[in-house]
Amino acid sequence: MKKLSTLFFMLSALLMLPQTVIGQEVVEFDFLNNNLNLAIGSGNAENMNDGNLGGKYIGSNGVVLSFVNSSTMPTRYYFNAGKNQLQLIKGGQVRFTATEGKAITKIEITPVAATNNKWDVDNGVGTLSEDKLTWEGNVTTVRFTATGALYLTKILVTIADKNEATVTPDYTEEFVEASSLAEFSAVENGKLVKLNLNNAVITSGMVNGWGYYVQDATAGAHFYCTGLDFEVNDALSGFVFVRKDFNQPGPRIAMSEFTNALALNVTHGASYTPVEGSLAELVTAANINRVIKLTGVAVKGSAETEATITSGDQTLALSNGKTNYAPYVYQEDLTNVDYAKATVTGILWSNTAGTTFKLYPLSVTNESGTGITEVESGKVKVENCYNLQGVRLNQLQRGINIVNGRKVVIK
Repeated sequence: MKKLSTLFFMLSALLMLPQTVIGQEVVEFDFLNNNLNLAIGSGNAENMNDGNLGGKYIGSNGVVLSFVNSSTMPTRYYFNAGKNQLQLIKGGQVRFTATEGKAITKIEITPVAATNNKWDVDNGVGTLSEDKLTWEGNVTTVRFTATGALYLTKILVTIADKNEATVTPDYTEEFVEASSLAEFSAVENGKLVKLNLNNAVITSGMVNGWGYYVQDATAGAHFYCTGLDFEVNDALSGFVFVRKDFNQPGPRIAMSEFTNALALNVTHGASYTPVEGSLAELVTAANINRVIKLTGVAVKGSAETEATITSGDQTLALSNGKTNYAPYVYQEDLTNVDYAKATVTGILWSNTAGTTFKLYPLSVTNESGTGITEVESGKVKVENCYNLQGVRLNQLQRGINIVNGRKVVIK
């Protein structure tokens, strides 16, 4: 396997900071009081992604902090439980780097609670205290990885002049190469991967902006917390260094220290053609993680987020996208859905054994005209409004409107 060195990716960050620090100094990163004026995220969907630090650098007085997201949640600056805090989940990383001529000799953290100090230093560099609140060493750069939920309110970094004992740790890492999303799916979880993409189309995004689902001619996968900024219907060609992880629906394209879009060509306004056919034809191992399209099927809801697709004696579970952690866009309440004839497109998922299948919907369109009750427009709260062609409307229009699954006539 080939190797990639982190050091090449640190040079541009070092150039951004002043080079005038003299002697020893303690640099404070006060997340509780936000002394760096960072954007702050919260638990609300509309600004949950604001504090995402993955792939970003923050610097102060000769020290650079750079961040890597975990494969399950971003590394983020976050308002939670009444206070601002830096949050890393298991696998998330933070790297400390001193500017030219300087060395990092001590790092002290203040966790939100006594049990929130879950991190380890990579490569055995320096000495981490038993309670993991203090690290000491003499390095130009050092990286920490969260071993669990890590919530911090303050970090103090002591820097001093570089000397003959100062070391620069080797963070070189081996990687494998995948020429398609199908090959990527077969890579062992946790591996660093050079992922080559050829006209891979973003077919959907996430509610909280943390990721995208991407599809090429071979399979699909989920960009999750990578820090890369795409739009639905972007086509990607080129390569990107990522880490492989697995979660539903489909394998996750996770972030590494090497992840950026510099070698990707992005074309806007592309489209992906779903695989079409009957339930019996499409619900197979060959279509796992691919976008499929079913026509003339019955859809009946059983809960806000769950429904069943039926065609003849074939059935398929439908799991709605009303969650912050899923890469699908269909957000309607499925509880009272009862369509005798519908068109459904979505991502086909299966468990690792290939014995259970589920569809994560991108769109559900009623074509039957059944399951809709005519009501007076003046007595309907307008939340989800469509015309008879299934096009979503911003407001009621003259004629027949479908509002909250019911027919509303405006004269």
